[in-house]
Amino acid sequence: MRRSVGQASIGNVAQALRDGAILVAIGLFACLLSAHTTVISLVAIPLSLAVTALVFQWLGQSINVMTLGGLAIAIGELVDDAVVDVENILRRLKQNKAAGNPRSVREVVRRASVEVRSGIVYATVIVVLVFVPLFALPGIEGRLYYRSVVLPGIIMANIPLALIGSVVAMWIAGVSLSVASLVGFITLAGIATRNGILKISHYINLVKFEGERFDQAMIVRGSLERLTPVLMTALVAAFALTPLLLAADAPGKEILHPVAVVIFGGLVSSTLLDTLLTPVLFWLYGEKATQRLTEPDADAAAGTTGTQQAY
Repeated sequence: MRRSVGQASIGNVAQALRDGAILVAIGLFACLLSAHTTVISLVAIPLSLAVTALVFQWLGQSINVMTLGGLAIAIGELVDDAVVDVENILRRLKQNKAAGNPRSVREVVRRASVEVRSGIVYATVIVVLVFVPLFALPGIEGRLYYRSVVLPGIIMANIPLALIGSVVAMWIAGVSLSVASLVGFITLAGIATRNGILKISHYINLVKFEGERFDQAMIVRGSLERLTPVLMTALVAAFALTPLLLAADAPGKEILHPVAVVIFGGLVSSTLLDTLLTPVLFWLYGEKATQRLTEPDADAAAGTTGTQQAY
């Protein structure tokens, strides 16, 4: 009996993983309106699953309800980096086509990828560091040194915005505070921080690489250029969570339902509120930090790598 219940739980979560992947593919195609770019973005899913399998083997982990649930919840995030990269490449290709003296396609793609690489790397590191305490290993600590105190503060302001939606979603769904919902809060903190990093990184890139001045026009431009990928990735993540939001009483899904509720509610509130709050905070408090980071001799003075330049 216990074995049959366990098998049913794993089967239900595996079904949620499959359905989530299908919904993500549909959502991506609806946003990109291109089968070619959708396939390119979806390549991240099998590659990520292959790396996950190698990590499982290395750590001696098995496939169970919790590990499958982690994949089902994270599947929307798996394509996030690819979506950001592809969207920036498409935008730069359109600008290059309209230019009087266009560069080669290969050079445009390379430059567009390098432009967003630092933000993606740092944002991914933040998400990974958020989960470090869950390993409960002694002596593990994550430190990320910024060359500014103001910018991390603006980025971290996304977290309480996300918590607002999570609490409201838990109240509507009748979900109580538990270990599963706390895991959802931890996951949400990484996602919300990640979105702030990518947006502020784009503001700084506009000043540093495109000659924009620090003014309202630059912030409006940067916010509008990041609006599409932010909404796209939020929508894709919501699609991935849908199978876990439904059929909450099914074996296996009832464990992960609170996690999905917390993340879904937080995504809604953080996406909507971040669209307004982050640009305003950056306009009010980000000028001095941006000037320091975009000075010609800033890299030599700090001795940092190109990955650190955007922060």
